Amino acid sequence: MTQSDIIYTLDIKYLKNPVNCPNEGQPVKSQNGQSYSGHGALQVHKSGADLICGRCGYVQPTSSI
Repeated sequence: MTQSDIIYTLDIKYLKNPVNCPNEGQPVKSQNGQSYSGHGALQVHKSGADLICGRCGYVQPTSSI
C-alpha cells in the first residue's frame, strides 16, 4: 500500500464534506506503475490556498469554492 492509497482510504472514511476530484473515474498511472480510476477527495494544500488531488495532481483554488 502506497502513501496515496492510505490517504485515499482516510479521505473516504473521515471527511464530512469532501470535494471530489473532477477527474474521478478517469484512469491515472501512479509512480509504482499501477493504474487507478478512483481519485477521492481533494486535500487542502499546506498553504491553504488550493485543494489538490493526490492521484492526478489536479489543483483547485480555495477561493472558487
